[in-house]
Amino acid sequence: RFVKYFRYDNSEYWEEYYRNKLLRKDTSREKMYSDIVLRYVGAGGKVVDIGCGFGFFAKELDKVDLNVEGIDLFEKMLNNAANYLNGTNVKVRRADLLNLPYQKESLNCITLESILEHFPEAEVRDDILPYVRSLLKIRGYLFVHFPVLSLNSMFTRLFRKYITRDLPEWAIDDDADITHKMWLGYENYIKLINESGFKLMNYDFGLTRSNMKPKQMWWLMTKLQLILDHFSDPMFFIQIDGSGLLTKLAKKIKANFALTGYMLFQKI
Repeated sequence: RFVKYFRYDNSEYWEEYYRNKLLRKDTSREKMYSDIVLRYVGAGGKVVDIGCGFGFFAKELDKVDLNVEGIDLFEKMLNNAANYLNGTNVKVRRADLLNLPYQKESLNCITLESILEHFPEAEVRDDILPYVRSLLKIRGYLFVHFPVLSLNSMFTRLFRKYITRDLPEWAIDDDADITHKMWLGYENYIKLINESGFKLMNYDFGLTRSNMKPKQMWWLMTKLQLILDHFSDPMFFIQIDGSGLLTKLAKKIKANFALTGYMLFQKI
């Protein structure tokens, strides 16, 4: 399971996840992320969404006038993506993350939404990050979304393991995905990617997700998220919090209670 270059097809698990997401019509995260990518890359920029799944993120990137291609290794995901992305400008292609059909320094942005945690840290550090960096243009961007090791996620893991007992023994984090191989705190993610020739440009964290347990914790963290989002908003920083101390404190609290996070890096 934790050996480098091992690829396990968990399409059935992900097909159920994506179909539930489709039923909920929940693409708010992908919409927010596509706006962030557009802000840095600019309209018309070449973006490759690796591990595209059904194509939720790719579709939102296409809507904001980015030139998007989706990549996945597994046939079932590609078939679903072809159906979901029908009528868009997005092309989907089959390829492994370490053998992509692109020339060096040809891409404006690569997105890895819920991807890095499926690889051992050694493979991410030694192979994946150097390789994707080589495909990016000078000052190109890498966008990542990942589960975060935090007080909140550790509590969720313990609750699911010992109270609801719906978390398998082999789970390394608070999720029941057997393909998860890496679970890091936000500072370790920053260190890992910065040391591979990138510079952090933008980041934020989410305190909830759809499978969070118990539901009372979901309610509490939703309210806390709204409060912290307000204090970490750039407009609050400009208009009220002139020193920036409250904004930094809000970001710090979010990081320590996060279940997930995103980071956007620039190639240096």
